[in-house]
Amino acid sequence: MKSYLIIFTLVLAGSIQAQKDTTHIHHFTSGELSTLIVYEDSRKGKARAFDKTGKEIYNKRVRKYAGHATVHFTHYPNGAVKIARYSSAPDGGIQWQRITTEFAEDGTITRETKEDNDLIYNPPHYPLHRPIQPRMPDLPQQPEKPKPKPQPKPEPVKPERKEQPQRKKEVITCASIHQNQIYLVNHTPHTLLFTFKDRGENSIFHLEPDTRQKAVSYITADITQPPQHQLKYSFEISEEGEKSRRKAQIKLVEEKVQKEQLKTEYIFHLFESGVE
Repeated sequence: MKSYLIIFTLVLAGSIQAQKDTTHIHHFTSGELSTLIVYEDSRKGKARAFDKTGKEIYNKRVRKYAGHATVHFTHYPNGAVKIARYSSAPDGGIQWQRITTEFAEDGTITRETKEDNDLIYNPPHYPLHRPIQPRMPDLPQQPEKPKPKPQPKPEPVKPERKEQPQRKKEVITCASIHQNQIYLVNHTPHTLLFTFKDRGENSIFHLEPDTRQKAVSYITADITQPPQHQLKYSFEISEEGEKSRRKAQIKLVEEKVQKEQLKTEYIFHLFESGVE
């Protein structure tokens, strides 16, 4: 009897875990959690932000039904949340709302801007007619002043020639090289195959469960560019796990970490988002 109870508890815990879906995760450069978006049952969830001490500084409900309610985060170079843009609109209605919240690097809210449909469909009312000012009485006509005598035109003054300064030669500086490194983190219980395609060449990485692996790197000019703009990639469960291939659904969540001014790391987190 005890063995049946243990099996039922493990199956129930696995089902609840599979229902949760992490669509966004971002950390401080020192490793602490900064922002997180998790859907509890693939339809609704929460968008949360934290300061460096772990205190929650932002919490909004998000949903994928009856219209939408979403949150988009941007961050400071150290990983702290900078702006949270909340957007909500019911399904089939004209009502909508947008709230933009701005933060300082220490997590304090510095500004919050709200917009909604009332500003468009309920504009402020103004009077249709402006009051007419009373007419001023006619003043007596003044005698015309005599026209001034024409004055002789002064002779034009010839401008002095000034030597133009020599132009300085412009120095053209070359663009700096920005290093971009990709890491792969397998959070699933499956062995995964991750393939990168670049200019006809394939790089295949074999990921064991719960492992982190350094993958490919690429360079850009001056600033970083997202991997999807530079490379093509795909991932799947290896042939060894053929039985799990038909049921498991793998989801990729990208994390960007700015290490230095000309060095950026992209971490691909691979989660098991659900089971068919």
